[in-house]
Amino acid sequence: MAFLVQEEPEGIFCIENEFWCFRHDRKHGGELVEATVKNGSGNNLLTTSQSCAVALKTGNKFHVFSTGRQPAIDFSINHKIDGVTLSFYSIPQDNAGKELDGVVFQHHISYSENGSSHHQVILHANRRIENPGQIQIGKLEFANIFDYSAVREELSEQCAGENGNWLWRWNRIHEEIQRKTILLSRHLPLSVLLLRRNVEAFEFSLGDNLAAWDLYPGQAQFLLGTNSAGHLVLRYCVLDSLRPVHALEGAYKFSFRLTLPKIRSTLAPLVPMAGNFLRRTGNFCDRWANAAKLPVWRETGAQILRLHDDGDAFGNGIFWRDGATRPYPLEEENKMRRFLDVAHANGIAVVPYFSMKEFHPEVPEFRKESSVWARRIDSAPELLFNYSPKAIFGAQMCLKSDWKHFRLNTVREIVTHYGFDGVYCDWCAGSECISREHECGRHWDNDALLEELEEFRRLGRYLYLHLTGTPSLAAENLADIILTEEQPYVDGIGPRMFTPHADFVNIASRQVCEMLSADAPDTERRKLALVALLHHATISSVHDVYQKFYHDLNISQELVRYQHYRAPATGVVQCSSHNCGASLYWNNDGILALFANFSEKTLYTSYHIAPENASGIERNGKLELAPLMWHAVRFPVL
Repeated sequence: MAFLVQEEPEGIFCIENEFWCFRHDRKHGGELVEATVKNGSGNNLLTTSQSCAVALKTGNKFHVFSTGRQPAIDFSINHKIDGVTLSFYSIPQDNAGKELDGVVFQHHISYSENGSSHHQVILHANRRIENPGQIQIGKLEFANIFDYSAVREELSEQCAGENGNWLWRWNRIHEEIQRKTILLSRHLPLSVLLLRRNVEAFEFSLGDNLAAWDLYPGQAQFLLGTNSAGHLVLRYCVLDSLRPVHALEGAYKFSFRLTLPKIRSTLAPLVPMAGNFLRRTGNFCDRWANAAKLPVWRETGAQILRLHDDGDAFGNGIFWRDGATRPYPLEEENKMRRFLDVAHANGIAVVPYFSMKEFHPEVPEFRKESSVWARRIDSAPELLFNYSPKAIFGAQMCLKSDWKHFRLNTVREIVTHYGFDGVYCDWCAGSECISREHECGRHWDNDALLEELEEFRRLGRYLYLHLTGTPSLAAENLADIILTEEQPYVDGIGPRMFTPHADFVNIASRQVCEMLSADAPDTERRKLALVALLHHATISSVHDVYQKFYHDLNISQELVRYQHYRAPATGVVQCSSHNCGASLYWNNDGILALFANFSEKTLYTSYHIAPENASGIERNGKLELAPLMWHAVRFPVL
């Protein structure tokens, strides 16, 4: 994935590898002018250069001076083994070409091979600027191609801040776009993800130092909306106000991260049975899976299993405490070792559960370190504890503290000592914190988390991430398997029940949580497996129903040979029966439409494959589907 760097005519620098292409234009202030996902649409997502700006107040209007309107100063580029760095200065101009005297933007950009670029922008005000009206940092304009936006808001906008900066909802851009403004707020979101479902995406996230963006409290502004040209605009303003504010003078440093998805050239493999093999109910003595099941699971297609035991499920105190390096008493540890040996003998990998944020109070280091490492959201001295049904999972820590190093060392020791095949991580999301033990002001630990995941990536064959409610391109680019959809099935089980995160974009293998009750009928589990299949995902469970489903699923290897896929909610395939769901696969050699009957009766349906979303191919037909079964229809490319 090493980058190739080339200087092209007209002062353009191209930075590309097999997944992405970025271009910077020296004539336009050195700013980013192209961001292309090669295995996505293959088109530039941007419609104009990225820019920064300072605006002066003129009556009730802004006089805007923006970068990107004249050549960069001191432009340099450094190509290293692990990435590329750029440095340059940009002087802002107005539309008439007049410079804003005494103001210059200094840029430092670092491209990494995980699809992220780290941007540091320093605004130098070398003279006193009285009553500035607007300061824009990293404004972007996109072609109007995205379907959804996913915004993670700052803590003051969260309804349950003690749980973290979770995604509130997926906004359908085309439903909001008629009113021009999708989101307008005085609070700057911590991250914004734009998604063209199953095709490509783009993510903007603030650097860990959030206090830097609090330059003018209450007078910042975030905008996601469309401009007069119909382009989608993403704009972060640390100031946007006609009210009097203090002068601008000195140097102001801002950092943010831009990420493109690492889209594969063919679809990610389906990974069945990658659930928790450890029983959490019934007889404690029988909680370790019977070794005789492992050859059967392997025959089903199981490649990896999870060991998830962070809660006192049996109320006897025997469980893996978050932060502990020795999880069990000797007898239980020996059972774990025997299971690992049998799993490996059957060619099945095992990854243990690690919480990125939780620290159990019975771990020896907790008493000394927890109050310093703790995530704080207010002035209360009490720690933020997460509770299991029968006990405590742990208190929340912040990765901007030395908890980061402790967590890395404990995970490395466990994986190495016991011979696990990688890691399974939960709480894989940056969280806002105000502890001055970590930073001098408001911060979050998103960059710190990603640095930790990069280290975990080196520990074994698998990096398995649970990301329900916290989609992250930067995290997913590092992962092999993504787990999501840990939420109740409020509207029942059907072909369009999942969020866009279930099928998302083609980065990693995807799994969905099994949230059915223990006494749910087998028909409900089969329906759930069908929904997951239509979303090119599997169920994270070793239940016998799923074992049979995946044992009989003889299409998995065929599906992953295709390059393109569309989920049921995209509407590419329309069915006349509401009990039928469908998804679409295609490449240059052919098309496969995958149908599923969610009824317990034989179903008759007609279908239509839309041409505008399937490489110009339009098809119509009729089907008979057996109860609770899937069926594939294949077409040649004419």
